[in-house]
Amino acid sequence: MRSRFSGPLFIVGLPRSGTKLLRDLLNQNSRIGIPTVETHFIPFMLNQFGERPNFENEQEFDEFYKEFARTPFYWNMYKQGRILDKKTLAITADLTSWASIFETILKYYAPFDRRTGFIWGDKTPGYVNHMPLLKELFPQGRFLHIISLTMAH
Repeated sequence: MRSRFSGPLFIVGLPRSGTKLLRDLLNQNSRIGIPTVETHFIPFMLNQFGERPNFENEQEFDEFYKEFARTPFYWNMYKQGRILDKKTLAITADLTSWASIFETILKYYAPFDRRTGFIWGDKTPGYVNHMPLLKELFPQGRFLHIISLTMAH
């Protein structure tokens, strides 16, 4: 028997191709929760801190959290009154796994009424250029790639 898909679901594509509309439509389903702000930071964090996080070292984790708190994603969510504090992240995520860290972040910032048992994900169109990296990080991940075709007149 196949287990039920729980995420992540990545919505990718060109800017202005309809990814926001798709995210908003999917978020109308209470079993799907995708943050309303694009992350953009996943490839950057891997580049900055390495393929395997070493956040059992508190100083390294502090550096990561400071960097996370500088992202436009963090600040846009902060303006909405939503803050994933360092302590909550540390006790919720496996700090030796990027997949666990990013899953914790994305689930936390899903729409308010999503708590457990929902499909989580991210809508960052530019991740179309990072699909192999995301698939390596999340082998179970699925992608909705929006392709916009312009009709010639």
